[in-house]
This record gives sequence, structure tokens and C-alpha cells, in this order.
Amino acid sequence: MTINRRYDKIVLIIILVSAIIRSFIAGFIDFGNDEVYYWTYALYPALSHFDHPPMLGWVIQVFSLNLTLDSEFFIRLCSIILGTVNIWIIYLIAIKLKNHKVGLYTVLLYISSIYCSVIAGIFILPDAPQTFFWLMSLYLLIQVVSKQTHFERQKKYLIYAGFTIGLAMLSKYTSVFLWGGFGLYILFFERKWFKTKTLYLSILVTALVSLPLIIWNVQNDFISFSFHGARVLTSNVSINYSSFLREFSGEIMYNNPLVVLVTFVALIAIIRKRLNIQTEYQQLILFLTVPFILAFWGVSFFRTTLPHWTGPAYMSLLIFPAIWLAQKFPKSDFPWPLKLSVVLVIAVLIFGVGQVNYGWISLDHATEMKTKGKSDFSLDMYGWDQVKDGFEEILNNDTTISASNIIVQRWFPAAHLDYYVARPLGIKLYALGNLERIHKYAWINQKRGGIQKGMSAYYLTMSNDFNDPEDFYADDFEKIEFINAIPVIRNKQIVKYAFVYHLINLQQLPDYYLRN
Repeated sequence: MTINRRYDKIVLIIILVSAIIRSFIAGFIDFGNDEVYYWTYALYPALSHFDHPPMLGWVIQVFSLNLTLDSEFFIRLCSIILGTVNIWIIYLIAIKLKNHKVGLYTVLLYISSIYCSVIAGIFILPDAPQTFFWLMSLYLLIQVVSKQTHFERQKKYLIYAGFTIGLAMLSKYTSVFLWGGFGLYILFFERKWFKTKTLYLSILVTALVSLPLIIWNVQNDFISFSFHGARVLTSNVSINYSSFLREFSGEIMYNNPLVVLVTFVALIAIIRKRLNIQTEYQQLILFLTVPFILAFWGVSFFRTTLPHWTGPAYMSLLIFPAIWLAQKFPKSDFPWPLKLSVVLVIAVLIFGVGQVNYGWISLDHATEMKTKGKSDFSLDMYGWDQVKDGFEEILNNDTTISASNIIVQRWFPAAHLDYYVARPLGIKLYALGNLERIHKYAWINQKRGGIQKGMSAYYLTMSNDFNDPEDFYADDFEKIEFINAIPVIRNKQIVKYAFVYHLINLQQLPDYYLRN
């Protein structure tokens, strides 16, 4: 067996083991807040959505057979499969840029990243399809800038890249950095492209592929663009250093502290001209990633940002630390930094699953029922079947109202209650609040017939995120009555409660509901 074939075999084994581990986790824990909300994208598909473009909902539909296979594993299957293919794509990219050994190192760095393996490789988030189409685009753009590729073939690759970038745009708006980065690259190093029709045709292809989200936004007053614009644009001139520190530390944790450290070491090696990589590849990757990261670092000084937003950039940079490690450890297939980074991510996965399902570490010490579990982040992904069983018992024994609807005041826990409680019990769930609080549920409400004057419903709220219905609906319903609290038990201890109320006889439709 040639040495390259040996590396191929090792990588395929890694891919198989990774897929098995991620599949096990996918079927073993409940959905998180964001995940179960994105399930509604497949339940009510559209050209686009309030929060994000439509691709995630479409791929969930494909891999779950249009939700015929309606369980955590099958709904997450799109992320598992796309995340598995991602490993092979980044391996091919590394081989193109350097060699098979660097490809193996890149794969090990990739699976060591929480962002790559878990956030985009298990959970149903827009990052799952985005990373797939991002890597496809990166592979094609590398062919475009390659000195070994004939110019006519470069043109074809650029058209293909326009298509995959469009699909990435249909996954997540931040994919626009692909065109931004490539535009900077050709502006500084390959201005000849500005004189070709191919560049503009490729941009047109991206625009045509992105047409669904554009049409939807036109139909809905560009509400998605304005929502995301408000998240990142600000007139606030005061600098919030703690917000930046949260963003920066979050990026380190999400991408594995050791992997980030080696990445920064590799970037220093680039500055010192000590990283052995062809110049055009180095320049392209830097333009696709560094402006992306710096942009969100800048925003984080003024707005709250989320660390996984820059994930595709960190993922694309993995080639550099792989090359640096190959230079540093020329005789080793598995140098210690790679072994340690893999061990670290495995430890995080084991602890994460154990904490969610068994509460290995007590994170909450609340004594009040209405704040029980507030400090335990893992409870968002636990106990929803118990809530369903407890609510079903209340429903069967309740004779005070005839309606069988649930009303919730915000998109979370609305989506959790929708999937785990309302759906199996055949109950309609509505979210009654302004657009910023209920998001896609403004459209789902109408799909389900709308909230009507005179309606009575149940209201559920969780102790780890308690919201008193009196604070939201005291002026809208004739009467609000507390029914009971449903305990959620983990490891033989009550860890949170679900509080159930009656909302009786809606007197008027609130102004914010009429404006949604």
C-alpha cells in the first residue's frame, strides 16, 4: 500500500468513527432551543424565514423524508451526513494545497473543533448546510486561483463557485464573505478577472440561486435583512469590552483552545514567512477568513454577537496549523498537539452528554420553585417528555375549559413545547407576542388559523426561564388561573418545573399581534 493510500484509509476510518459517535449523540439528547425552533422550518417550509434563509428547512425535509421520520436522530441526520462529507472535502482541499499528510492533520484538527464536529456536525443549525457549501466553494475557488489550472478551466470553476456560494447564501447570510473575500483577492492580485464576463456571470449565478430569499424579503418588507441589520449595526458609540471578551473567549472554546492556539502560531509563521504554502492559496484563504473574523470582532465591541458566527472562517484556517504541524513534526503521523486536541473534544462530548442526561455536576442551587434550574444551561435539552406526560394528565382531568390550545409568549420555549408537547398530543400551539419575541411563529399562527377573540388556552412556562402570564396578558384575557406545576426529575432529583395556567376568554387582540 502506498503512503498516500494509507492516509486515505486512516481518514476514512476517522470519518466512520466520527459519524458513529455523532449519530449516537444525535439520538441520545433532546433538542436545544435553537434546534427545535429550526424544526419549524421543515414543518412550515417557505422561500425564506424571519431569522434565516430557507436551506436548513429544506435539507431537514430531505433527510427526514419530509418529517415522516420525526425523531431527534432523523431530524439531525442532515447535519450528521453533511458534517461527514465535510471531513472528506477538507481532506481533499488540504491534499490540493499540500499533501496527504497535511490532509490527515487537517482532518484531525477539524474533528477536534466543537464548532465543526458538534455545532455544524450534529445540531440542526443553519451552519450545517452552510459549512458544506462553504467548503465546496472554497475547494472551487482554490481551483480558480491555482497556477496549475488552465485559464479556461478556471473560468468553469468560477461559474461552479458562483452556484455553491449561492447555495451557501441560501443557508446563512454570512456566506456573503465568500464573495467579499474573493473580491478582495482579485482586487489585490488578479485584476484580470474584472475584464472577463465570467466573473459577472458567476455573480449573476449566485444572485439567481439566492432568488428565493430575495423574493421572500421583498414580500415581507425586507424584514429579515432589517432584523439582522439591527443585530450587527449600531449607532451606539460606547464600547463594550466585556461583549468582545465574551465573543473572543467563545470562539476559543467553540473551536477548541488548543486548535485555536496552533492556528494563531501558524498565522505568526505566515507573517514571518515560515509557512511552506503556495502564495496564491495563502492569500486566498486569508482574504476569505481574516476580514470575516475581524468584522465580527469589531461588531462585538458594540453589539452582542455569537461565537459560532465566525465558525466557517476558523474552519477554513485549519489548513495553516496542519501545515505548521507537518513542518514541526516531520516524522510523526500523530503529533502530540493533535492527540491532545482529539482527547479534549472527546472529553467535552462525554461530559456534555453526561451533564445533559444525568446532571453529573450540580449547576443550580435555587430554592424557589419558580427559579429552579435557572443556572443549569443543560436543562434546555432535558425533560421535555416528562413535561408532555404531566401536561397530558392535566389535560385529561381538566373540565374547566373546552379549548385545547396552548399559548406561549416567546419563540422559546414555544418550539420545545410545540415539538415535545403539542405535536404528540394533537394540540395547536400559538405564540402571542410582538415579532421580536415570537419570530417565525407570527407566520405559523396564521397557518394554524390565527388567534381569535374569545379564545381560551393553556399557558406553560418553565422554572429555568419563568415568565408570569400576568406580566404579558393581564389586560387581554378575562381571567388567568394557575393550574399546577409539573416536576421534571433527573437523577432522582427535581431539577425544574413546568407551570401550567389557564388563559380564559381573550377579550381583545393586542395591537402588537395585529401588527405582526
